[in-house]
Amino acid sequence: MTSDRNITTFIGAALLGAVVGCSGEFPLASVSGVVTLDGKPLENATVFFQPQAKGTESVVGPPSIGVTDATGKYSVATHKLGSGAVVGDHTVSISTFELRMKDPQNSDAVEVVSPERVPDRYRSPSELSFQVTSRGSDEANFDLTTN
Repeated sequence: MTSDRNITTFIGAALLGAVVGCSGEFPLASVSGVVTLDGKPLENATVFFQPQAKGTESVVGPPSIGVTDATGKYSVATHKLGSGAVVGDHTVSISTFELRMKDPQNSDAVEVVSPERVPDRYRSPSELSFQVTSRGSDEANFDLTTN
């Protein structure tokens, strides 16, 4: 990621990528969409796609992350493999919580930049899922509600 946007999500994605194994080739497909909350675009939300294992698979590929713009639009990319998400089933988590380090020398010196606006059921563990297909480009829109 090019900014310190949602440092906790990025660190989690990096750790998950290391756990599931980022080596080897994984087929990717372009994934983009729009996220709304109660019918309004959800700006500055991190959208996290985590590939899910099928059957006896042990290596499923790296996660993908995107951040929504003012209109709720996003597209995802992996940390090392580039634009898109691994083809297959994913659990999708969405969050607006953002921390920023006040002092790079002190990991305890953080401040909340953006509070969480997304209900728990769309975060971890999330009830959202999406199947990325190999057809080239997938549109994954998420219409979230607070009720």
